Parts: sequence; structure tokens; C-alpha cells
Amino acid sequence: MDDLPHQERRAIVRTAKDDDQGGITRRTVLTGAAAATAVATLPVVDRPPASAAPSPDPNPQDMVAFILLSSALTGIAETRLAPGFSFPKLSEPPTPIDFEKLNPGSDPVDVKSEYFKWVNKRHPATFEKLRRIAKDNLNAPPNRELAIIGKIPTVDDTELTQSEIDLKYLARSIVLMWYLGAWYDPDNLQTPNASNFEVISPKAYTQGWALKVAQAHPMGFSEMQFGYWTRPPNPRGDFIG
Repeated sequence: MDDLPHQERRAIVRTAKDDDQGGITRRTVLTGAAAATAVATLPVVDRPPASAAPSPDPNPQDMVAFILLSSALTGIAETRLAPGFSFPKLSEPPTPIDFEKLNPGSDPVDVKSEYFKWVNKRHPATFEKLRRIAKDNLNAPPNRELAIIGKIPTVDDTELTQSEIDLKYLARSIVLMWYLGAWYDPDNLQTPNASNFEVISPKAYTQGWALKVAQAHPMGFSEMQFGYWTRPPNPRGDFIG
């Protein structure tokens, strides 16, 4: 394994086709988790290849939009996806939220920045459109999450323009990224290669939400108190907010 090039140690790519025409199944998810476990044990040099320019850090407003978008898509509270993220205090009558005053927060793991850069590097134009949807629907009734989701196409591809198709599948890729810590490219999701994926990083493996929603933790990594296995799991709300 030490003889592998740096890029091959950074990621494991699965190219096999599922029995159901490439659909993402329970078996695919378990395979992804196993691959992520393997890559988490490999030595990683945390710098880009010499031939690649480093991705710039997102500005605070773009990160806020990404957090709002991700929360709407995944159903996980913003403060769970981005510890330190906060809204203004509720008031009566409700006061519209000023987007410019929102703070994306700061947390020691900061996987959100890693995810942002990953998506922005691969599909910048469509990613910007998704963030714009989140920004434009910050105060939309009846609630922000429903408004954001309602703007993302879900009907059959034959009824959509190419731009709408791009939005639809990138949104799905972002959901899979947060839950599995792996990247299912939106271009592949439209083809029989839908089950192809790339493990984003060891950090992404430890932060995948699939097991947190199941009130569990990844193999080989846990933030739970010693002896937690002797007690019933905490309510799901404690995990996802």
C-alpha cells in the first residue's frame, strides 16, 4: 500500500455495476461504508497534488447558503451540520432574518468546508444556483426548508430542461455526501453507473450522518462516552437536532 501513488491513497473508487441497473441499494451503502473504513486507515498527506491549485476557502455568505441548503435537503438541523451556526433570537411578531448577519460558525472538524470545496470544484455553476435558491428562500413561508426543496425539480427528467436536471441530481449528490461521506457524481446518478462513488476523505468517513441517524457511530470511531453500549441509545433528536 505504501507503493501506491498519493492520489490512489486519497480515494477509493468503485466501478462495479449493481444488479438493479446501477441503482443505489442497501448493499451499495454498506460497500461504501466498508471502503470508507479502509481509506480511513491509510496515511494521508493533507495537501493537494503539485499540479492542482488549492481550492479557495468559501466566503461566509456562501457557506451560510450551503448550510441552509444542506439542512433542507438532509432534514438535519443547521447547528448539527455546522456547530456554532446560529440564527437571531425569535421575536414576536417574527422579524425577517437578515442573511448578511448570519454566521456560519466555527467547529474543530469543519467538514462542511471540505464538502463545499469538493462540490464547488466539480460543479461550480450548478452549485451556485442551488445556493441562490437557499438565499432567496430564507424567509419564505410556510417555512424555509419546504420552500427550498420546492424549488428543486423532482419530476421525470423528460419534463425538465438540462439546467433543471443538473439541479436535481447535484442536490441528490449533496444528500449522499452528507449521509455517507462519499461522492456520487450527479452525472453518474443519471446513468447505469449510479452506484459508482469516491470516498471523500477519512474525515468525511467519521462525519457521515447515516450512522448518526441510526443512533450509532462509524466502525473505529466514536465520540460517545465509554460504556454507552450498556444503555439504550439517546433519542434520535439528540443526534440530528
